[in-house]
Amino acid sequence: MNPLKTNVLVVVAALLCHSSALAEEGEEPIEEITAYGQKTLLNLKYAALQAEADFFSRFNELNEIDEFDVYCDKTGSTYSRVKRRRCWSPFEREFDQDQAEYAFATGGRVGGRNEALVQLKRKKQAEHLKNMVLENPELQALYRQLGEANIEFETERQRRCSGDIFCRDKEAEESPGEAAESE
Repeated sequence: MNPLKTNVLVVVAALLCHSSALAEEGEEPIEEITAYGQKTLLNLKYAALQAEADFFSRFNELNEIDEFDVYCDKTGSTYSRVKRRRCWSPFEREFDQDQAEYAFATGGRVGGRNEALVQLKRKKQAEHLKNMVLENPELQALYRQLGEANIEFETERQRRCSGDIFCRDKEAEESPGEAAESE
């Protein structure tokens, strides 16, 4: 935690304790102060991921077509330790498994994945998801929360990073003395 934020919390806690002690003695309590901090990009990204998890979890509960369920996880590609977030459906895993079995049975020859069939299933899945969201107010609310969380994250990322590939929050990096000098 930032030392400045820690100091503010300690001061606010001390004031609250002091005001409650004064109230017990019959004196007038000190005015209460509330301080709000700025969310970090990491917190905003986590909120968007949590909204996505909540939406797909509820979708999977309500969905009666199991092959259209959606699961998200972090997986690494072959020969890489870098893990990327990927959302998938059981029908996609089934296609991948069929391709791996074919490669094993033919001594390593990889047959082409039937992308046309995968795209057709994805299109049916998207239509099914759309219909479920339109018919269910709870899914609509979760979908709206997911969209708002993603927009909030992207807006803040654009504002703070302004197109930089390696984003550093320049405002948070300024020390309090530098911020006072620039004003």
